Amino acid sequence: MLIAQLIPRLDDGGAERGTIELSREFVRRGESSAVISDGGKGAAQIVADGGRHIHLPVAGKNPFSAPQRAMKLARVLRELNPDIVHVRSRVPAWLHKMGGGRKKFATVSTAHGFNRVNFYSAVMADADAVICAGPAIASHVRRAYGVAAERIELIPRGVDCAHFDPAQVSPAEVDALRREFGLEGRRVILHVGRIVAGKGHDVFIRGMAKLREKSEGVAGVIAGGGDGEKIGRLRTLAADLGIGDGIIFAGARPDIRVFYALADVLACCSLRPETFGRTMAEALAMNLPAAASAIGGALDIIRTRSHGVTFPPGDADAFASAALELLESGRPNSREWVMSEFSLEKMTDANLALYRKVLARRGNSGE
Repeated sequence: MLIAQLIPRLDDGGAERGTIELSREFVRRGESSAVISDGGKGAAQIVADGGRHIHLPVAGKNPFSAPQRAMKLARVLRELNPDIVHVRSRVPAWLHKMGGGRKKFATVSTAHGFNRVNFYSAVMADADAVICAGPAIASHVRRAYGVAAERIELIPRGVDCAHFDPAQVSPAEVDALRREFGLEGRRVILHVGRIVAGKGHDVFIRGMAKLREKSEGVAGVIAGGGDGEKIGRLRTLAADLGIGDGIIFAGARPDIRVFYALADVLACCSLRPETFGRTMAEALAMNLPAAASAIGGALDIIRTRSHGVTFPPGDADAFASAALELLESGRPNSREWVMSEFSLEKMTDANLALYRKVLARRGNSGE
């Protein structure tokens, strides 16, 4: 089976990482994988893992160039002739549809976010099957776009548990990271993710100010990239709250599992619902508990008190209390649960089974 995934770019992000990991796993299982994107630092990894990367301008939202770009995509897909097209974002989904690919090829989409309900976002529901990572996003897709239950496939995102394994991180790596950021003797609350609107970085900083009133020697680490203006505003907020020395901006890092091994609590302060909450699942695979906003995918992942504590979105005081509770209770033994519920292997198997089911409906086995 030849699977073509369409995504705008292959830079940082959960959808991007999922695309790369699935491409690798497809190849490992003897399938053929192609990824069409506008490039990015992950494109080389697709090729290194045995897949094919095709560079096309499928990222820009300029409506005037859309017809030409749609025709380019249609031409490439005709030449490639995949069994399945898996669209992972709205722009490439629209280009695929405009070029006639939706009628020609079996198409699966993944609803990666709680996007604004409108005509533009509705294109993600125009597929033979819509993958949802959890009950919350599945309910949203059903309500917003009237997608029939038989076209919705619940497939939680998978964690590469072979990579996110405490046994794969040495004490020397953790010690080196502590020295790099001056964290010796300090307990760490870690926030992972790009510095963008809706992630609640300001709630995290305000909560850290409250937490430091109750617990000495606590530092907040933000591991994620962002533009200079947003980072500057957050630095100013930390300074105004008197904790400028207690908030560390680590930037986007490839060694995020070492941060999970170093930290005492993961903070997920999102103001908007996440479809899944991949960082929470990764952290739990590393036996790191999470203090998370009680919305979206967090409610699907944090199912027991041993996994973490939820709090009302935007409530910095409640976040501080949740983090303090987890600091006092220590690390959970949550890895086995993640491996049974949210493994990359399980996600890959479910995707391949869905592709074959869609192809069978259309009279093509995909073998």
